[in-house]
Amino acid sequence: MIPLPGSPAICAGLASAIPSGLTTDQRGEPNTNTSYGFTPSPCVDAGAVQTNYALSFSTQPTGGPVATNFLPQSH
Repeated sequence: MIPLPGSPAICAGLASAIPSGLTTDQRGEPNTNTSYGFTPSPCVDAGAVQTNYALSFSTQPTGGPVATNFLPQSH
């Protein structure tokens, strides 16, 4: 089961724990993610699958400042 947005499993894995030469997750997708932008190194999710969530709006959301970070934060 893929982690839901905001799950503590997102970016909770260790790249050093991935065996050498293994480049995909259980589904055949890349096992690291560099698109989140809040971490200087590739993000690795804990578990067998890697997420790659993105938000897309057709209009500017109201109630939040421009450039609000909607991405999950690692602890």
